[in-house]
Amino acid sequence: HRGRATTMPSFLAAFVWKYEEFGALEVESIAELLGIRFRWLGEASLSESPFLRFEVDSEEDAVRIAKRSVLLRGVHDVWACAPTYDALCEQIDAYPEEEKDRVNGPSSTFKFEHISFGLNFDMALKRERIERVAWGTKRGWKVCSLR
Repeated sequence: HRGRATTMPSFLAAFVWKYEEFGALEVESIAELLGIRFRWLGEASLSESPFLRFEVDSEEDAVRIAKRSVLLRGVHDVWACAPTYDALCEQIDAYPEEEKDRVNGPSSTFKFEHISFGLNFDMALKRERIERVAWGTKRGWKVCSLR
């Protein structure tokens, strides 16, 4: 993530859960075609999950790849990654305030989303989890109803 100046920014690629054998190859090919320095964080396999983490030089490079891809559903900025939900909340709270403010500008849009794969969560639990990490609520933002 952007909080560490010594590494390239990392992103989470969310792929269409179909044609999983082609997703990673497509992204690698697009990066090469566009001359973007790119690397997977971990194994580039979609056999068990539609999510892969990767690094590129900039957010603009991630956007350029996403715009050319057919099999990517989205590319997400990674603010935290932790083995437990409590640790995740702590990492998000500790994320640099200037980065949090970056998404709160007049030309920005932002939302918290609860995405799971292979697990089912009811809407009440999703809302509770979003509200717990939604640092924007501490700034007077309101969490919209999830339906």
